[in-house]
Amino acid sequence: MKKIKEGRMKKSYLFVLFVFGLAGVSSSAQADTCGRSKIMQEILIKIIKKPCTQIDKNNLEQITKISEGDFPLNPGSWEAGFGDFQPGDFSGLTQLEALAFRRTTPGLITLPSSPFAGLSNLKQLKLDGITLPLEAFAGLLRLETLRLDRSRGTLPPRLLHGLSNLRHLYFHTIHEIPLSEDLLEDLDQLETLEIDDQSLTLPPKFLKSQAKLKELELKGRYTSLPRDLLATQIKLKSFTVSQQDWGQRNRLETIPPGFFHNTLSLEYLELGRASLLELPLGLFTVRLPLKSLSLSYLSKPPPSDLLINLPDLLVLYLKAVKMTKIEPGFFRSNRNLIRLDLSFNDIERLEDDSFLGLHHLTELDLEYNQLSVVNPAAFTRLPYLKKLNLNGNPRGQ
Repeated sequence: MKKIKEGRMKKSYLFVLFVFGLAGVSSSAQADTCGRSKIMQEILIKIIKKPCTQIDKNNLEQITKISEGDFPLNPGSWEAGFGDFQPGDFSGLTQLEALAFRRTTPGLITLPSSPFAGLSNLKQLKLDGITLPLEAFAGLLRLETLRLDRSRGTLPPRLLHGLSNLRHLYFHTIHEIPLSEDLLEDLDQLETLEIDDQSLTLPPKFLKSQAKLKELELKGRYTSLPRDLLATQIKLKSFTVSQQDWGQRNRLETIPPGFFHNTLSLEYLELGRASLLELPLGLFTVRLPLKSLSLSYLSKPPPSDLLINLPDLLVLYLKAVKMTKIEPGFFRSNRNLIRLDLSFNDIERLEDDSFLGLHHLTELDLEYNQLSVVNPAAFTRLPYLKKLNLNGNPRGQ
């Protein structure tokens, strides 16, 4: 997920950044002979470097690359209410492939109906601080990436209707907007979904049409996850549930048994700072190709069968999960493990068989446990160990 995020707005695409204020030019300003609003004329004149009367269809269609550096805008240097913009403002920009709206003053901007009519080649769209009408994305049949930041109000159930080519969707800080069960119904090509919200409950069949989903990140104060949320996600490779802000945990209390039963392609799983009370027995009921598993801040130790069906694990984080001891054979199915983090637990002893079978382990973190008795044979069974962290433990024997 981290590899994609902002990188989707590459400079190799056509990129125009508009900075809107809420004061200044009033909505009474009318489009002149260019057929566009006053602020849009000024933007196009600056880009094409011609008077308004000389801007024609050929000028617009020849625009193939505009970066933010080519067209600098400082907050406050352009002031216009959004009422000064019209749906036809983008007509003629048929080569435009990436577009971003960003507000810089308090309040929200309301888009008019069908605001992007004519942008038939648009592939990437980012909206920040926008209230969306029902037909906000009408005509954007080639759109591949959509990011909505700092939105409020409601998301109409059919808001994303027709975006059948959408691959990457990001909801950031959407402030408790209810999500309809049918919101993603037409997005059967979706590969990346990231939802960042202060407090949210996901509908039971929210992802029923997303069989091609590969990356899913839920960031916020979730209290529960629907049992069948991942029922059709057979191609999912990465699933993350994490805090919204650093130092803040979400409120997810448990994961339903068998929750990952159909995620047969899952390679990366992170349940960080989830405030989970406990993990159920049978969390992983089938063999999964997980390469990295991160759990932290459990209220009870993980179940004894947690790792049995995860033979491909390379990296395992069990940080602050209330472990007081390492049960014999706990890692018996994880012979490929190369990094193990057991920091911030309450482990008191290491026996000679604590890490039995971990012949490929190179990094072991036991920082801030309660180790007072360590059998030296525990480490002699780790022939490739290169990094060992025992900081913060009592002076032992």
